[in-house]
Amino acid sequence: MDDKEVSGYIHRNVNYQDRLITVPEENVRTLYDSLKRALLLYSHKPVLGTRKILDAKGTRGEYEFITYKQMWDRGSAIGCYLRSLGVKSGDKVATYSINREEVTITDAASNQQGFTSISLYDALGENSVEYVLNHAEVVAVVCSREKTPRLLRVAAHCPNLKFIIQMEDHLELFRNPHYKSSEAGKYSAMLASVPHLRLLEYSFCISEGAKLPAEYHPPLPSDLAMILYTSGTTGDPKGVMIPHSAFLSAVSAANASSPLLPDDVHISYLPFAHVYERLVWLPALFLVAL
Repeated sequence: MDDKEVSGYIHRNVNYQDRLITVPEENVRTLYDSLKRALLLYSHKPVLGTRKILDAKGTRGEYEFITYKQMWDRGSAIGCYLRSLGVKSGDKVATYSINREEVTITDAASNQQGFTSISLYDALGENSVEYVLNHAEVVAVVCSREKTPRLLRVAAHCPNLKFIIQMEDHLELFRNPHYKSSEAGKYSAMLASVPHLRLLEYSFCISEGAKLPAEYHPPLPSDLAMILYTSGTTGDPKGVMIPHSAFLSAVSAANASSPLLPDDVHISYLPFAHVYERLVWLPALFLVAL
C-alpha cells in the first residue's frame, strides 16, 4: 500500500449537516431536565406498567400502570430519604434486579438528587458484584429480594456499601410457599456480621421519604450520570463513565432519527445495565413528542 492519503465520507444526519446534535431541546440538558419536562407535559398519563404475580404458580394479572406524577413522587421520596441518611450528590446508587418499575423509579431518584446511577446485570455472580460495588464505590443498592442474600455475602468486603434497599417487603418472604424457616436465621446472621450495613424495605423508604421536604439537587450537564459496566464474561467488568451531556447527545441523535410519539409503547426486555436499553428507554419515557 502506498503513502497516498485516503479519506472517507463523514456521515451526518441529513437534518443536521452543519452541527452535532447535543440536546433534544434548549432547556433539556440533563436527565433531570428530561424527567421534569415529562412531568410537566404528561403528569397524569400512564408511564410504567407491571403485571403482578397472582399466585404460587406464577400466574400474572393484567398490566397495572402508574402515572408520571406517581413516578416522580416515588422517586422524590426515595431520593429524599437517601439524602436524609447521608447519601450526597455524586455518590453511587446501584440497582440489582431484572427490569421492573422500582429500577426506573430509583433512576429517577438519582437524577433528582444528583446521584450517579449504577446498574448491576441481573446474572452477575458474587465475585463480579463485589468487584463492581468496590470499583464504583457504591453506597446503596436497591435490589429484588432474591439478590439480598448475595449482597449480604459480599457486603463485608465492600466498605463503602451502607444500605441495601429490598424491593419486596420482608413479610412477602414468609408468605412464599417455598420459604424455609431456616432461611430466617441465615438472613439475620449475615446481616449481623456486617455492622456498617443497614437493610431497608423499599416501601418503608418511600413512606418515610414522603414525610420529608421535597428538595432536589439537579446535576450539571458535566456531572456523571451513570457508570455502565460490561457483564464480566472475559474478566472483571469494565465500567464506562457517562456524563449527562454525553448521554443526552446520544439520545438526541437517536430520537432525531427515530422519533417516538406520546402513544407509543416500549416493552423493556434488554437488561437496564445495557446502554442500548437505556438509549431506547429514555426517549420512550421522557422525550416523546419533541
